[in-house]
Amino acid sequence: MEEYETSGHHQWKFFRAGGFDQVLLETGEDLLALSIRDNKLWSALSCPVKGVEFDQRTLQLINTDNDGHIRAPEILAAAEWAGYSF
Repeated sequence: MEEYETSGHHQWKFFRAGGFDQVLLETGEDLLALSIRDNKLWSALSCPVKGVEFDQRTLQLINTDNDGHIRAPEILAAAEWAGYSF
C-alpha cells in the first residue's frame, strides 16, 4: 500500500515491508530529496559493502571512509554528487 507525505516540496511514497513503512525510491528526485528527510525516519542506517546483492565496486566508491559500511551521510553525499554530475 502506498502512502504519501510531503516534506518541503517533495512528495514521498511509502511501502510496507518487514512490518514497517519504508520510503519508495523510484526517481532521481527521490534520491536528491533524501537530505530533507529526518535521519530518525531511515529504516536502515548502515549497509555493508560486501555480501549484499548490489554492485560491490559501486558500494566501495560510496564508502568514502573505507570502513566497510555505508552510512546515511555517505548516501546523501553520493546522491548529491550524482545530481550535480549530469
